[in-house]
Amino acid sequence: MRAYSFSTPGSSGVILLVDNRDSFTFNLAGAFRSAGAEVVVVRNSIAAGEALYRATRLGASIMLSPGPGAPCDAGCCIELVRQAKGLVPVIGSCLGPRRSSPRRAGR
Repeated sequence: MRAYSFSTPGSSGVILLVDNRDSFTFNLAGAFRSAGAEVVVVRNSIAAGEALYRATRLGASIMLSPGPGAPCDAGCCIELVRQAKGLVPVIGSCLGPRRSSPRRAGR
């Protein structure tokens, strides 16, 4: 089995996974846990500032889950990407990156 490292700059092997109300979120969480990461799941209804505070306090990277519905249903994700820029590594899955692009403004 291939070993994966979750130690990126600004990361301690912890992932703050933002749940956009998609069942695949928990598949992602399970896969990351199986690979050795600690995963903290929060709903996208959390305030962006609170999510960023939790991520920085934990030394976590942020992952945006896929989610059903339109990008305008992104919850905190768009603002979280803006606030995290240059502070915390952020990655998304499926619609996560597209819906959170500040350039697209959630469209």
